[in-house]
Amino acid sequence: MIFSTPEKYKGMQIREISSVGFVGNLTPSIAREMLKRTGSIKLGGWSMFVGSNGKDYASFSIKFVDSGVSAEQLEIFVDFVASVADKLEKDFLQSDKL
Repeated sequence: MIFSTPEKYKGMQIREISSVGFVGNLTPSIAREMLKRTGSIKLGGWSMFVGSNGKDYASFSIKFVDSGVSAEQLEIFVDFVASVADKLEKDFLQSDKL
């Protein structure tokens, strides 16, 4: 998901691209693995929120300054975010449905 409304900071527009990679009961071992994976990735990180259904959701996102980002670069960002989220989903949910 690309959030269409940018956040502004000191005149810069900050965009976010996010993808859900886990839905369910976020156990300490899964949360620890997410933190380990975030530490090895230079761009982006994992976050967690509780949905209105009471389930835990983990999403991987990147935030970047939106100045002169080409369509090709945006496509690379989207692909990167999706692939990181898909990897966690496959590892812990054994699926690719999110």
